[in-house]
Amino acid sequence: MQLNVENVRKKKRRERYKKFLVPSLLFLTDQLLKFVSKNLESRVNLIPDFLTLEPPQLNPGIAFGFLNQRGSLSLILSLLALIFLFLSFRRSFLKSSPLLLVFFGAISNLVDRLTYKGVVDYLRLRGFPWTFNLADVLILTGTCWYLLKEGISHAPSSN
Repeated sequence: MQLNVENVRKKKRRERYKKFLVPSLLFLTDQLLKFVSKNLESRVNLIPDFLTLEPPQLNPGIAFGFLNQRGSLSLILSLLALIFLFLSFRRSFLKSSPLLLVFFGAISNLVDRLTYKGVVDYLRLRGFPWTFNLADVLILTGTCWYLLKEGISHAPSSN
């Protein structure tokens, strides 16, 4: 019986680590793309007529340049948001793939704020007026995924 309990624990631990794998790799990809974009002199078509890798733009504000002139306030708000996210969901945090996407995206942008005094944006969609980065995509995707998941799980039954 003891062996069976230990196997269950190991399996749960492996499952938890697997949930960290994709967000961790996306975090590293975002950091790598930021590094690559710094050496660009002109845009590169990633998906022709749809998505381009741009020379980096430093965004000292939050989403879409909000609080653009308040770099230190953006840093403080980013730290507070990460702490709030972790404390609010600490029981389910490690089990929640959507929250892990948000967390790793926020960490990646926080690394930029601490290193460059702003967030490095390097992607542009055709017809979209702002540049953004993979970390922004993680935050947006994780937030939408979480809200959809919670909305579906708390939706009243139609019985």
